Amino acid sequence: MILLVQLINNEIDNANNENKVYAMRSLTDNISNSIILSYSGGNGHKVYLSLPKSICNCQYNIYIKEDEVYCVCGNLKCKSTIFVPVDNVELYANKEYLFENENNKVRVVMQ
Repeated sequence: MILLVQLINNEIDNANNENKVYAMRSLTDNISNSIILSYSGGNGHKVYLSLPKSICNCQYNIYIKEDEVYCVCGNLKCKSTIFVPVDNVELYANKEYLFENENNKVRVVMQ
């Protein structure tokens, strides 16, 4: 009986992790797309993006480093790749950001 309960708990945890990873990946893709849109719009083009308070009730961290956007939530991590020059920066939950093409490099500014 205990084994059955453990199996059910493991399945629930796996389903929760799948939902969390999906939400994390969606967020990193959204950030990557915002960066690419601001870059491809040309010099001076701006894109605004608001970040959620949490991901599946989990606090998260976002890092933009070189050519990737990372999301860390608990013991889970995911990333999206970007192929444009951008500032290395940490983004914070529940904040709004401006991605601006400034001389063909994307500048990230918290609003």
